[in-house]
Amino acid sequence: MAEELAALRQEIMPVQSIEEKSEEKPKESIPEVSVKDLDKRILRIQRSTKTTFPFMEGIHNSLRMKNKAYYSWHTNPFASLVHYTALAIVITTV
Repeated sequence: MAEELAALRQEIMPVQSIEEKSEEKPKESIPEVSVKDLDKRILRIQRSTKTTFPFMEGIHNSLRMKNKAYYSWHTNPFASLVHYTALAIVITTV
């Protein structure tokens, strides 16, 4: 009776050795990212949340949440430079 039960268990749940389990799927490697790179990314995201004019903060945050292109543009390090240049051109031509 015990032998039949053991045979039935082996049919239902086959036992695999440790070597077989390790050969099944290679583990995915996690890309190495330096702390400096992570700090730069964090600073870039934090800077993209700021606005020059406080009354624009609500609109800015809602656009960042809803529009991927808007979010990506404002994480660009040159976005502020382009914005200030455009503002200066508008002020000088008006």
